[in-house]
Order: sequence, then structure tokens, then C-alpha cells
Amino acid sequence: MTVLPVMRRCMENGRLALYHEGISEPFYDQHWRRHANPEILAKAEEEGLGVLEDILCKWLPKEGIILDAGCGLGQYVLALRQRGYQACGVEFSAETVDWIVQHRPDIPIGQGDITALQVADGYYAAYFSQGVLQEFYAGPDKALAEAFRVLRPGGVVILTILHFNWLRRWKYRLGMYRRRLTDWHFYAFAYTPEEFSGWMTDKGFIVEEWMGLHPYKGFKDELPLWLRLLLRRPWLGPRLEWRLRRLFNQNKKMAQKVDHLFVIVGRKPLR
Repeated sequence: MTVLPVMRRCMENGRLALYHEGISEPFYDQHWRRHANPEILAKAEEEGLGVLEDILCKWLPKEGIILDAGCGLGQYVLALRQRGYQACGVEFSAETVDWIVQHRPDIPIGQGDITALQVADGYYAAYFSQGVLQEFYAGPDKALAEAFRVLRPGGVVILTILHFNWLRRWKYRLGMYRRRLTDWHFYAFAYTPEEFSGWMTDKGFIVEEWMGLHPYKGFKDELPLWLRLLLRRPWLGPRLEWRLRRLFNQNKKMAQKVDHLFVIVGRKPLR
């Protein structure tokens, strides 16, 4: 059985960073190998786009090609195509692409680097990427520049990013995160929506909107270990989780303080 690397949080250059234990192979080769299952694609066909349904259907154009950059197993490519979008994907892990081609050759996915896409300028009508642009140690600058290049004028970019939310910033001010980890491997940075909007604006995008996602996870992940273990107790965990999810659904201001991710939408100007 493949064992997932342990994740640790630390502060680096005033930003929350996630590091993982050293492993003997590329992170996403082992990550997607562990999760690769035809049932995931069948579920995508049945259940669709999940929490991103509303915002994707609001912003994605029906005409033109949509790229899922860093598409993993291709769930979103499949779900978008089910809805009539001309979606395709690019994934860095060659092993993952081989698995998709073997199990679902009808899903148009190729192996590639999202910082150097092999298409002409203005090729895509929209660019979607979930949890990928946070994973560049030097920042998202190069990936955003490439996204801007491959989008047609008026094209839309939709990104999900790890949120440096109020709770995480509060823990940072209290000194509750360790400093940079040695002998560990960088995984991702967390950003505030304001900081990431600045990256996008610098590359020429007009930021249209952003919204938070998964407040319960953002809250639970920052709890002390003993409280997280308590939430796993069968007699308590489900009841407490239900109450917390209900609270976050009813109180959007509170949810924004703990959202695990945020989704941000930008547009390439017409000229």
C-alpha cells in the first residue's frame, strides 16, 4: 500500500508554506497512483462539478476550447464535457496521463508543463486550474504569464488556491507555526485573495470576483491534534461536523475566516 507523505506547515517569507516528507518518486506520480480508480471518473459523470458547479457554469464560455491545467485524473474535463463544454486537459505526470489514456481514451488529455504550453497565442477561450498555481516555489508569475498568453482576448481564467485565511494568519501572529523545515520538500504556499489578485493584475488580468470554499476543512485542519482526533469519534464527530457545517453555511462572514481554499476569476482584456 502506498503511504502518503506527512504534511507540515511552517512560515516562510511571511507566508504559510506546506512541506512534505521526502519520497523517492515525484509527488504526484504516487498521489494519483493512490487515487487512480475508474469509479472516480464514473462519479464525475454522475455528480458533476461539485462545489464549483455554479461559478464554472457562470463564467465558462460555451464556445471555444477550455483548458484544465494540471487536470489530475481528468474528472473536471469529463464533467465539463458532459455539460457540453469543449474541455481538454494537460497533466505533468506522464504516469497519470498513461492511466487516463488506458481507462478513458475518450477524454482529451496530454502530458505537458503548464508554464510552457505547446499551443499558439490566444488558443484557449478559458483556463481552469485547481490547486496548481500555489505549488510553484518561485510564485505563480510564470504560470500566470503563460495562462495570459494562451487565452484569447476576453478569455476567462478560473483558479482555486490554498487560502491564507484569518484563522491561519491569527495562528501565525501567535507564533504557532514553526519556521522553515529542513530536509523536507516544498509542496505549496497559501495566499490571501488580495495578494493573489495582485499577481494576476501584474500579468494583465482583470480580476472579476473571488469566493471561499470548504470552511469546515479549513477550520478542522488548524485544530490541535487532540481535537481533530476527537472529531473522529463515532459518537461525537458526525454530530459536531453537522453543526459546524450548518453554522458556516448560515454565517458567511464566519466561513470566510476559515475557508480552506478560494476560487478567483479573472479575464484577459479585449485589447
